[in-house]
Amino acid sequence: MPKGFLIDLVRCSLFSMILILAGSWFVRWNLNAFNSFSFLSSQKEYTDLYYQNLFDPSGIDDKMVLINIGGYQRGDISRLLNAVKACKPKLTILDLLFVGEKDSLQDAQLLHSVADHGSIVLPHFDNSKFVVPWMQNQHVYFASNEFITDERGIVKYIDLGQHDSDYVLSQIASKLITGESGDAGLKEINYFGNKESFLIFEASEFIDLDNPESLSDKIFIIGYAGNTWSDLTYHTDMFYTPINFSDNRLIGPTTPGMVIHANVLKNVLDQNFIKNLSPIVSYFILFLLLLIANFFYLRNFKRMSVSFFLKSRLFQIVFLSVLTYLIFLIFHLYNLKLEWAEWMIALVGSFELSMIYVYIMFYLGNKYGTKSYIYKKLSI
Repeated sequence: MPKGFLIDLVRCSLFSMILILAGSWFVRWNLNAFNSFSFLSSQKEYTDLYYQNLFDPSGIDDKMVLINIGGYQRGDISRLLNAVKACKPKLTILDLLFVGEKDSLQDAQLLHSVADHGSIVLPHFDNSKFVVPWMQNQHVYFASNEFITDERGIVKYIDLGQHDSDYVLSQIASKLITGESGDAGLKEINYFGNKESFLIFEASEFIDLDNPESLSDKIFIIGYAGNTWSDLTYHTDMFYTPINFSDNRLIGPTTPGMVIHANVLKNVLDQNFIKNLSPIVSYFILFLLLLIANFFYLRNFKRMSVSFFLKSRLFQIVFLSVLTYLIFLIFHLYNLKLEWAEWMIALVGSFELSMIYVYIMFYLGNKYGTKSYIYKKLSI
């Protein structure tokens, strides 16, 4: 392969990459001034398409037990905690807010059941009647149960705290189980599944279990998922996630908060959040993709013709199809999120950019005598 061809190939790829990155920066910066375009440019990611169309939950995680309290009051929750304690749980997460005064006898029962339960994690809430005595108990822990939603109200990320006071429920739970709280920072949740992917019980069903010892040494998450698990009536602890989101807003969210906590806890325990390439690696791959595309264009180019144009477009279609398949496959196998949109746009415009480079080289050769490989090829 001629040295001049390789030089032109690298030059052409660098030329294309610089224009693509500059154009990308310019468009993103200017789109902020136009809400409609900004909205369209920030709504969909290929991971959304994966979760909505290709995602297939892989079995059931039998390490966690999720219990829906339904219509239980505080006295009933106290009995439920006693039943969970009998299972000798590895840890219990109580995703409930006990706000305000209720029946004094039920409150006293709940106070005792939580204090006597063993390791238990609760969300922050404002009620000194419970919080003050529980904070003095070395087996009771408090953390945030807040979620971050994007512009469409989808829970995609979790903000893991750096210190005990900033921890979310799953971090405290992980630290109690493994001694590690996971890396701090904003993490994209790698969803394992919805409620069907975990062991789920109604509270009344769980209390009447004949063999609770079969659920020993598991992580229990107790929360509210509706009157029953099958009740999809909207309530404040029901959320959209990538696996249940619909653009039809007449279809409400169907993922209870404790199911999201279970997914996040699984991510923290397995250290299996969605991963992203560093910008440098992403740019390097973009350059390699442009090298491959430009190799085809420059190798086959002699004169602009219908046959060359059609051949180049067919190459683009095949190349884009293979790359799209590989990007989805890599995400499916390794939870690695690649820069699909930027790479696709770059490859769609790669043919035009390479032809611009060719004619620039031809112009420079005619005007200034720059004898590049491309110029010599065109001059034959």
